[in-house]
Amino acid sequence: MFLFKNQTRFTVALLLCALFALPAGAAPVAASPSAPVARPAPAVALAVPTPLPTVVGPLPVSADSYPFGAAGHELVPEDLSKVGYIEEEYLVSGAANVYSWPAPGPAVVRTPDAPYTTRMLVRRPANSARFSGDVIVEILNPSNAFDLNIGWAMMNRQIVANGDVWVGVTGKPISIDALKNFDPLRYASLSMANPLPLDDPGNCQNPVGSVTPPSRTTEDGLVWDIYTQVGAWVRSSAASNPLAHPSNGVKVTPVRHVYGFGYSQTGGFQFDYINAIQHLVVATYGNQM
Repeated sequence: MFLFKNQTRFTVALLLCALFALPAGAAPVAASPSAPVARPAPAVALAVPTPLPTVVGPLPVSADSYPFGAAGHELVPEDLSKVGYIEEEYLVSGAANVYSWPAPGPAVVRTPDAPYTTRMLVRRPANSARFSGDVIVEILNPSNAFDLNIGWAMMNRQIVANGDVWVGVTGKPISIDALKNFDPLRYASLSMANPLPLDDPGNCQNPVGSVTPPSRTTEDGLVWDIYTQVGAWVRSSAASNPLAHPSNGVKVTPVRHVYGFGYSQTGGFQFDYINAIQHLVVATYGNQM
């Protein structure tokens, strides 16, 4: 984990700040006093846009039904309104590829277009004029078999001081199990099902998981395209995106930077995304998450 810090900002980015500045596959070129610096060619944008997920919400909140991990229902409750923030929960649906990574370099598609539905929490300034233009997208840590918003816990004071937006995404089937146990009605539609039936030879007999045990009926590998698609949605002008359409009539602050965050297990996810998935995203869509 790399920490980038100055007097005004504290950003945990797990190499994403540096690597996202380079086209896929490019390396920094050392300057020579006698020769001009060779600049890597920029990625050429293709006609194919990054797929946007279908986003529904914000979901209603009541005394009986509220988001798992809601700020106001933590062990030490947070009143986001006191710092000028609001919290919203959305359902996110789309189609994601399952990948294999047999050798160094880009991953390869193993099973295409597996349907999924997950959820995300968005914490943002209530007054759109306070939005900094920076968004942190965190894969919620599933190491305890339920979602942990570790990035928000570590950085919330700095996020609020800057006017940044935080997005927490459920990224693993075992966390969906916990969500359904918490509120079966609210989270009934969530699914990260394995697109391959149990009798398909491609459905591993002894799947290997990261920290938490995997299942043959669900698919941990949907997280990569979910991450890319949520990043694309954050930058988009989709009607469902509150960052693109503020409700208070204030001029929209465009999203300037989207930072990925992971800690421990999900920090490893960031490493894999950078080395296996980002190359494919840039090659296919012409830009980065």
